[in-house]
Amino acid sequence: MMFLKYIPKKIDNFYMLSKSYFSKSPSYLILFVTAMCNARCKMCFYWKNIDNAQLKEELSLKEYEKISKKFKNLVYISIGGGEPTLRKDLPKIIKSFYDNSGTRYVNIVTNGGLPQQTLDMINDVFKRCPKINVKISISLDGFEDLHDEIRGIKGLFLKSIETYKLLSKIDNESFALNIATTLSKLNKEQIKEFVDYISDGLNINDHTISFVRGDAKDEESKEVTLKEYHDTWNYLLDKQQNQAKGFFKIFNNMVRAMYSINQKTLEEDKMFVSCVAGNKLITLDEKGNVYPCEIISYLNKSRDFKMGSLRDSNYNINKILKNKKSKNIISFIKKSKCHCGFECANLCNIAFSKKNLIKVIVFPKRFIGQ
Repeated sequence: MMFLKYIPKKIDNFYMLSKSYFSKSPSYLILFVTAMCNARCKMCFYWKNIDNAQLKEELSLKEYEKISKKFKNLVYISIGGGEPTLRKDLPKIIKSFYDNSGTRYVNIVTNGGLPQQTLDMINDVFKRCPKINVKISISLDGFEDLHDEIRGIKGLFLKSIETYKLLSKIDNESFALNIATTLSKLNKEQIKEFVDYISDGLNINDHTISFVRGDAKDEESKEVTLKEYHDTWNYLLDKQQNQAKGFFKIFNNMVRAMYSINQKTLEEDKMFVSCVAGNKLITLDEKGNVYPCEIISYLNKSRDFKMGSLRDSNYNINKILKNKKSKNIISFIKKSKCHCGFECANLCNIAFSKKNLIKVIVFPKRFIGQ
């Protein structure tokens, strides 16, 4: 891929995106780079990993370099945790995928608790990876007192706003700044007022709202009805204008289409767009374990959905994807018409359904998932 360094950025991005889209290998990776976290969120689905986090057990930079060499067409990575900005080597991890895997789009979800460190990290990523596109999603769940209570850290809201202010000064067309909110019982009573606050007061690329899911630490936080969820995102969409440009504009339209898919899927409890988890979408945890997605194990607790361990497979993702267990898992997803309201999964399902992707690009306001 050495010749790509001489190609203009837009051509490079289009080439890598097209190459990944039409390949049979994974194009979208959900990557948990750490289970270490400075927060203890009440609605967190990853809390068991966080409570039992052992830094020495997590994948090292050298291991990520080995892993990235086996991903040949991995154009998009969504990075979470734990708190990903706690990993000071994160820019080097991203660089390994940028160089070896063709990665050109990265989303990083952060609680915003480390303002200067986050800014320095983003600047470092752009310095190391000049043709990359980065989206930062800062988690905000409500006004100051409620947000701090939900996240378990006094003063986190103000830190997150400080992070927003620092990142909003980044002048780079390849950077997008988002706010990510998790709708739960804990914040549903003031969610519309909070949407107003974000819409009217913050200059961002997009505001997304996710449905609390999985094995939440506070089980009561999941007491949200489908009507409350749909009313919330309908209110959100009415407030928003998609003013992003280029790839981020198309991506934002895909997010809106995803909400439509989620509504139909959850209301009718059936699949409307075939799931690509385990195929074009895969999940990698901080210890090197591979799963089709992060939600399927909660929906089908009687079955083991771990596809394999990269540490046990010489860091070769292709070896895992071709093993018998992985093929059985992918077959189960297809034959059972596995479906859920997991936003990232349905986003991928739209992206890799050529019929629906064309609808999103050409007729975004008329999109109806089928």
